[in-house]
Amino acid sequence: QGNTRVFDFVFLVEVDEGFAGEIIRRFTSYLPAKGAINFHDGPLPRHAGLNAPVWALIEGETQHGVTWHMIEGGVDEGDILVQRLFDITPSDTALTLNTKAYEAAMGSFPELLDQLESGSLNRVKQDLSARTYHALADRPLCHGALDWSKPAEQVARLVRALDHGPYWNPLSAPKFRSETGLWLASGAVATESYAAPGTVIGVGDDNLTVACAGGAVTLTGLTRICGMPVDPAQIAKTGDRLPMPEAVDTSAVASKEGVMRKRL
Repeated sequence: QGNTRVFDFVFLVEVDEGFAGEIIRRFTSYLPAKGAINFHDGPLPRHAGLNAPVWALIEGETQHGVTWHMIEGGVDEGDILVQRLFDITPSDTALTLNTKAYEAAMGSFPELLDQLESGSLNRVKQDLSARTYHALADRPLCHGALDWSKPAEQVARLVRALDHGPYWNPLSAPKFRSETGLWLASGAVATESYAAPGTVIGVGDDNLTVACAGGAVTLTGLTRICGMPVDPAQIAKTGDRLPMPEAVDTSAVASKEGVMRKRL
């Protein structure tokens, strides 16, 4: 309808970063009479960008949150209207933390509506000096390969951070290599060990325990790279030393992942 302002506010909730930019560029500058509001699944100004719950887990945060904010300036830089924080537990995964984020979004939405109905927005400027940002092509170090030279708790946390349950994983799958191939793991629990990092210290019916720096991790949900379950005894035997991953920059590949998925 030309430049006619036909509504007060527009909301963006869970919209792809590139598509959101196009929406904002084309519409939000002239259609909403009072502004555009975005829901972000992170505690801005920290963890702006994509996949905030995953990065919060990877980085060892103990608290996470969600933010309703104005769409102004750069990506996720607008004034905060409502923010809801909650604790991260030692057992949280990408799936459970995303679930907490959606629950917080629904729980905080009435507070946002109260502001809109009153006509008085409680705008709080972000401290952009505290901002962290995660881009579309950002991936965990070594694209999710488990590094046995890291502390056991950090390795287990990476596995949990990449556990999206039955939903699509937009980043990487936790993986490791042995003499017999490349394998995936969907679960990990830190335990005690004084063995050299990379040493297989236990092979169970459905798990594999590998020494890390300052402990060990028991890996479960073991599969082949195609997703088929595998007998842990086919992966390695007790006493084997698993190799450390090579640090490879995967950003160029990650940035083209959407195109490759479509062609496949």
